[in-house]
Amino acid sequence: MGTAVRAHLQHSHLDPPGQWSEWSEFGVRWATVYQAAGMVSIQLQISPYDALIALRADAYVAGQTVGDIAADVVNGTLRFKR
Repeated sequence: MGTAVRAHLQHSHLDPPGQWSEWSEFGVRWATVYQAAGMVSIQLQISPYDALIALRADAYVAGQTVGDIAADVVNGTLRFKR
Protein backbone atom coordinates (compact mmCIF):
# COMPACT_ATOMS: atom_id res chain seq x y z
CA MET A 1 0.00 0.00 0.00
CA GLY A 2 1.38 3.41 -0.95
CA THR A 3 2.35 6.07 1.55
CA ALA A 4 -0.35 8.47 0.37
CA VAL A 5 -3.06 5.83 0.71
CA ARG A 6 -1.83 4.88 4.17
CA ALA A 7 -1.79 8.54 5.23
CA HIS A 8 -5.33 9.05 3.97
CA LEU A 9 -6.62 5.96 5.75
CA GLN A 10 -4.95 7.05 8.98
CA HIS A 11 -6.45 10.53 8.75
CA SER A 12 -9.76 9.77 7.03
CA HIS A 13 -11.54 10.28 10.33
CA LEU A 14 -10.65 13.97 9.91
CA ASP A 15 -12.73 14.34 6.75
CA PRO A 16 -15.94 16.31 7.31
CA PRO A 17 -18.98 14.05 7.67
CA GLY A 18 -20.60 13.29 4.34
CA GLN A 19 -17.77 14.74 2.29
CA TRP A 20 -17.46 11.70 0.03
CA SER A 21 -21.06 10.54 0.18
CA GLU A 22 -22.40 13.83 -1.16
CA TRP A 23 -20.27 13.42 -4.30
CA SER A 24 -21.35 9.82 -4.80
CA GLU A 25 -24.96 11.05 -4.87
CA PHE A 26 -24.15 12.69 -8.19
CA GLY A 27 -22.84 9.40 -9.59
CA VAL A 28 -19.36 10.78 -10.14
CA ARG A 29 -16.64 8.21 -10.50
CA TRP A 30 -13.61 10.14 -9.39
CA ALA A 31 -11.08 7.72 -10.87
CA THR A 32 -12.59 8.41 -14.30
CA VAL A 33 -12.63 12.16 -13.67
CA TYR A 34 -8.97 12.21 -12.68
CA GLN A 35 -8.00 10.00 -15.61
CA ALA A 36 -9.86 12.35 -17.95
CA ALA A 37 -8.18 15.37 -16.35
CA GLY A 38 -4.81 13.79 -17.11
CA MET A 39 -5.83 13.20 -20.71
CA VAL A 40 -7.15 16.76 -21.10
CA SER A 41 -3.97 18.07 -19.48
CA ILE A 42 -1.95 16.42 -22.24
CA GLN A 43 -4.37 17.40 -25.02
CA LEU A 44 -4.36 21.08 -24.05
CA GLN A 45 -0.83 21.18 -22.60
CA ILE A 46 -2.10 22.63 -19.31
CA SER A 47 -1.79 21.62 -15.68
CA PRO A 48 -3.99 18.81 -14.34
CA TYR A 49 -5.68 21.37 -12.07
CA ASP A 50 -6.59 23.55 -15.07
CA ALA A 51 -7.71 20.43 -16.95
CA LEU A 52 -10.13 19.62 -14.14
CA ILE A 53 -11.50 23.16 -14.41
CA ALA A 54 -11.87 22.68 -18.18
CA LEU A 55 -13.82 19.46 -17.58
CA ARG A 56 -16.11 21.19 -15.10
CA ALA A 57 -16.65 24.13 -17.47
CA ASP A 58 -17.43 21.84 -20.39
CA ALA A 59 -19.89 19.89 -18.26
CA TYR A 60 -21.61 23.11 -17.20
CA VAL A 61 -21.92 24.39 -20.77
CA ALA A 62 -23.15 21.01 -22.03
CA GLY A 63 -25.62 20.63 -19.16
CA GLN A 64 -24.06 17.31 -18.18
CA THR A 65 -22.27 15.99 -15.13
CA VAL A 66 -18.49 16.03 -14.82
CA GLY A 67 -18.67 12.24 -14.68
CA ASP A 68 -20.45 12.10 -18.05
CA ILE A 69 -17.92 14.41 -19.70
CA ALA A 70 -15.02 12.51 -18.12
CA ALA A 71 -16.39 9.20 -19.40
CA ASP A 72 -16.61 10.65 -22.91
CA VAL A 73 -12.98 11.80 -22.71
CA VAL A 74 -11.75 8.44 -21.42
CA ASN A 75 -13.66 6.41 -24.03
CA GLY A 76 -12.40 8.70 -26.80
CA THR A 77 -15.68 10.26 -27.94
CA LEU A 78 -14.68 13.71 -26.68
CA ARG A 79 -11.33 15.35 -27.28
CA PHE A 80 -10.30 18.82 -26.15
CA LYS A 81 -8.46 21.01 -28.67
CA ARG A 82 -6.54 24.24 -28.25
